[in-house]
Amino acid sequence: MKKIIREWRKFSSNLPKTLLIFDFDDTLVTTRSKVRSKMTGKSMDSQEWDDFTRQSPDFDVGDYDFSDFMVVVEPEPIEKTTNLMISALKRGKSDSKVVILTARHDWEPVRDYFVKTLGVDIKVVAINGPHYSHIGGTDAEKKTKWVENQINKGYDQIKFWDNSIDNVNAVKGLAGRHPEVEIEVFLVKNAEKTTFKEME
Repeated sequence: MKKIIREWRKFSSNLPKTLLIFDFDDTLVTTRSKVRSKMTGKSMDSQEWDDFTRQSPDFDVGDYDFSDFMVVVEPEPIEKTTNLMISALKRGKSDSKVVILTARHDWEPVRDYFVKTLGVDIKVVAINGPHYSHIGGTDAEKKTKWVENQINKGYDQIKFWDNSIDNVNAVKGLAGRHPEVEIEVFLVKNAEKTTFKEME
């Protein structure tokens, strides 16, 4: 009997430790939240903001109003990815964890949305919140640093869903630094999950 237990422990220690990571805006839900320019009053949705920051990386974040993103404005779940996340949570495997990794500043409205509307309690990491103020860089760099920290904690299988090509590309790049880790990334566009392909 002791031999069987020893063999099982040896086997279970070699099982992959899996981390499933979902972005929030335009990956799990769409909302009517807007980023507004304090100078011109022009507003941008999260996808337009993503495009803007890629084209104008030297913008001053202080020139923009993100107050819409302190709440969840008229959310509509993206069925495919939301169901995928809920299914992973329900499986509740001891060797896996499911989290939401968002560029928002406040995690509580996101968590409250899932608890109150879907009865789902999930850990939410708001990478631009005060708890993570020590992580510098762009949103893509911050998310990648957070994921790498989880790899350093022992996760050797990463699955990552995001609607931003910059975020997806950055996390995919971790494979070069951590060849022992299985990293799968998925670009979510128009409420669909597609396997990531290198940009031309």
